[in-house]
Amino acid sequence: MRLSILHTNDLHGHVDALARISSMAGTIRRQMAVEGHSVLLWDAGDAEDRMLLESDVTKGAAVMALLNAAGYNLAALGNAVVLSYGPQVAEALTQAATFPVLACNLFYPNPHVLVAGPQSSVLLKVGGLRIGVVGLTAAFELYRMFGAVTPDPVPLVAREVGSLRARDARFIALLSHLGTKGDAHLAEVVPGIDLIVAGHDHRVLEQPLEVGHTWIVSTGAYGRYLGRVDMEVDADTGRVLQRQAGLLPVTEEVPPDPAVYAALEGEHERVQALLATPVGHLAQDLDLAGDRECGMGDLMADVLRERLGTDLAISAPGAMGSALKAGPVTLGDLCRACSSPGNPARAVLTGAEILTLLERGLDPEVCECAPKALRGQRMGIPQVSGLRYRMRPGAPAGERLAGAWAGDEPLDPGRTFTVASSDLEFSGQFGYLSLPDSEVTYEVPTVLREALQEHLACREVVRVAVGGRITAES
Repeated sequence: MRLSILHTNDLHGHVDALARISSMAGTIRRQMAVEGHSVLLWDAGDAEDRMLLESDVTKGAAVMALLNAAGYNLAALGNAVVLSYGPQVAEALTQAATFPVLACNLFYPNPHVLVAGPQSSVLLKVGGLRIGVVGLTAAFELYRMFGAVTPDPVPLVAREVGSLRARDARFIALLSHLGTKGDAHLAEVVPGIDLIVAGHDHRVLEQPLEVGHTWIVSTGAYGRYLGRVDMEVDADTGRVLQRQAGLLPVTEEVPPDPAVYAALEGEHERVQALLATPVGHLAQDLDLAGDRECGMGDLMADVLRERLGTDLAISAPGAMGSALKAGPVTLGDLCRACSSPGNPARAVLTGAEILTLLERGLDPEVCECAPKALRGQRMGIPQVSGLRYRMRPGAPAGERLAGAWAGDEPLDPGRTFTVASSDLEFSGQFGYLSLPDSEVTYEVPTVLREALQEHLACREVVRVAVGGRITAES
């Protein structure tokens, strides 16, 4: 039999590209149907992205509606939604899909029980050929913060492949968001895998990566290409008689599929109703700035300090996306103001560590960096609550912090303080202070926007004491 597998990965909310991919896939399906060929459309994860408002508000479910409209048959569970909102959202995400979502290697909340929603594998019958497909998601130590684990995929995949073979699967594929390095290792050590459709590392494979008899294919990211694998397979034995693969450029010349935009409009209307929901009331305008004290930074620091019951709080203004105006605040206002996936975090720090944190936060290389997690936003200088500090703009390293006070007293380097922040500020990669996870208590799965929303909701009017927390020497 003749079989074509069309594939994408890491679309990250690029709706225009998806609409064109849907159009291309539809054309190929119609052409192949005339010749009696079967065509499948698979996604290897991370079609969702919180930068698409509909995706953010629905925690990825809106994008599943778009994939439904585009005619996808399978998808791997990516990490975009799980890392942002926690493993518990996987169930609602998969329920929004009209096709199976696969992942055999994410266990939550029990380390021996697959997360609710995704399936480990699926057995398809296509044109007389029995195809077994195993799903994989990305492996992160960070998942342990949520109480989830992603164990070694080798024995898990070997078990699923064995189970599928026992059910008379003739052709075995992995739909994987593990990354091509991990996929290549699986192809080396787990026998019997015919094809791996890969994602996660955004690798463009113009020609398949061959590991033994296994082909690994990947389209890069953002819908720049539609992958295509054409095969002639003996339906009785599963033996691949012929195969070829490549990437089809997704260009503006391709007419978009109106069905995808219709689905987006439906999700947009649903989301707009949610976004209009009032969540609180502000007494004053709150500005946003990365190089000075700002109202949004003061608000977030105050919220974290109160929520976690700490002496002090420190927040990066880069976690915010826009200012807020005085008056009623809707969920939509809050979504635009804060799309950060950061989780509230609590640690015990010495005064000396806090001084180090503030000095590092004033380093231009740190405050001007724009980590991927912030989607283009710069970190900015540390915003504070329960704490004041004076800075020296333009001073050399080690001299940028002119002084710091906890309340009315100079910050004592030898004293310990409880400090509220988020995983962003405590990140060793780009944050203000690198702390091991063992020294930080995270509030999961709460994200910063949810903390803000709850703070606003339990008060008739919120007023923020803006000013005097950060000053600059002339």
